[in-house]
Order: sequence, then C-alpha cells, then structure tokens
Amino acid sequence: MTQSTQPLPPTPEPVPPAQPQPVPPAQVAQPVPPAQQQPVPPAQGHMDVLPVPSDEPQAVVPQAVEQAPQPAAQPTAYRAGKKLFFENGAMPHTHQCPKTGRKSKVTKSVGLSSPTNPVSWLKPAVVVELGLSNKANENHKVQTALGWTLSGLGILMVLVGAVTLSIVTLIPGLLLAVGGQIVRALSPISATKQGDAIVLSGCCDAYLEQYSELDEVQW
Repeated sequence: MTQSTQPLPPTPEPVPPAQPQPVPPAQVAQPVPPAQQQPVPPAQGHMDVLPVPSDEPQAVVPQAVEQAPQPAAQPTAYRAGKKLFFENGAMPHTHQCPKTGRKSKVTKSVGLSSPTNPVSWLKPAVVVELGLSNKANENHKVQTALGWTLSGLGILMVLVGAVTLSIVTLIPGLLLAVGGQIVRALSPISATKQGDAIVLSGCCDAYLEQYSELDEVQW
C-alpha cells in the first residue's frame, strides 16, 4: 500500500515583542492667583460720627440772639393847616362829607387827582372811600363830565391846529384841554402822595375839625 504524504502546516512567524510607549511627563499645575479683594463701600445711611478729640482749643461760636418783633406802625391821621395827612394805612372818615360837612348819603370809591400834577390827570394819585352828601355827589358828577368835555374839545382843537398850522386854534385848544383836567381834578377834593402818606386838600372846616393838629398827634 502506498501511504499519502500530508503537507506540514506552515511554521508561524515569530511575533516581535511590544515596545513600551514613552510616558509623557506629568504637567506641573499652574499656580492659582490669589483672589483679589474688592473694597467694601461704606454703608449708606445716617451714621453718627463721633468727634475726634483734639488738643487744639476750639473756637466758641456765639449764639444768635433772637430779636423781639417790632410792633406794627399804627395808622395815623392828622391835619396840618388846610391839609389832612393819612399814614400807615389810615383812611378818611366816611360818615361826614369832606366837601360840604354834612352827613354823608353816598359812600363810593373816588379816584382823586391833583390840579398841579399832570401825571395824576390820566392816572389818579389815590383811590379812597369817601362819604358824600347828595349835593356833593351831584356836583362831582357834573364837574367830572364837564372836565372831560372841555378836555376832549381842547384836544380836538389842538389836532386841527397842528394839521392846519393855525396858532389861533392850537393855543385855545391847549388851554381847554388843560383847564378841563384841572376842573376835574378839583372834584370833589384833590389829593397827592408824599411817600406812603395820602394828603387831602380842599376839605371844608367842619370836616377838618375831626382831626388833631400835627402838634397834638401822639407818635
């Protein structure tokens, strides 16, 4: 019998030994920077600050002395000659008419002017409460209307004279305008201002006798 020869298996190749992998060096830990401290803001609010004692002498501040309030000036009314003076808010009596001396029947606010002060012809010097009798009240209405009428006519004549260059018309017109305002300023009485005082003139003797003379006024 013939025996069959079996082929031998191939010889395995030798496995090369594993080479050790180099170990990387350990990283050095980075130093941690110290935490920065934030400044703490001072607490808001009212805090009592204690004074720091000092060896230096402290200046003494004098305390203010409270002054007693000055008494208000008293209203004063007096006469000097034929004029009446009213100071510190004093006002004329209204129970008697200053023009006729009779008992007043009408009490009204009257704008008084001065015949010698042209500024007061357009704007009254003072406005006061006056007590007028019936006769004085009627005369005041007539005299006021007459004064404005004469002044208006005079102003018209002045304008015509200025346009026509006529002195014959200009001068009489000017006199009428001024005369009308003087007539109106005298009704029922006249008044001026001297500082804060009201000065009345043109009052009758019976009305003047209600007030003390200047020398008798107690200041």
